[in-house]
Amino acid sequence: MALEAILEKIKRDAEKEAESIVTSAKSEQEKKTSAKKKELDAEHRKNIEKMELQMKELKKKKMFHVQAEAEKQILNARSTMINDAIDKAVDKLINSDDGSYLELIGSLLDSCTFTGMVEVLISQGDAGRITVGYLSGKGSDDRQFVLSDERHAGKGGIVMRSGKISQNATISMIAELAHEDIVMNLAPLIDIGFEEAE
Repeated sequence: MALEAILEKIKRDAEKEAESIVTSAKSEQEKKTSAKKKELDAEHRKNIEKMELQMKELKKKKMFHVQAEAEKQILNARSTMINDAIDKAVDKLINSDDGSYLELIGSLLDSCTFTGMVEVLISQGDAGRITVGYLSGKGSDDRQFVLSDERHAGKGGIVMRSGKISQNATISMIAELAHEDIVMNLAPLIDIGFEEAE
């Protein structure tokens, strides 16, 4: 075989080998690229899912705080409404007609546990209704009620005093002592709520 023919054959074989190497390299590169793309796509999906989960958790936390604040405001509003209702009921009782009011004062005097001379303190507003004459008619054999020159600071009702011991029978104190029971009765009537958000 002539030298030129040998060189030509080597050249053709080398070209074929080069083409084969290039084709193989391209195929390998495509496989690697495809695998990397799949890996990146999977990581991307994972990151999106993670972000969606984080956003969902963040939304849940936000809604929890929003609802907690709303419930707090509702409880405050309900408490204010109930307290206003109690205050208005106390005022209505204090401002009732003389006959009804004095009947109430009479029942408070009847509940007195003191004996002997009992001082009766009234509010400034009751000065014209609860008089010396009214109290003198409410005494008994072992108890005498005397109108005090002092005035109590409560709303309506009376404070009975014997020596250093006193019984607070003001309407405001009675309402305060019964506050919890009154709230329990009024709470179902004042139903303030809100729709739970999705």
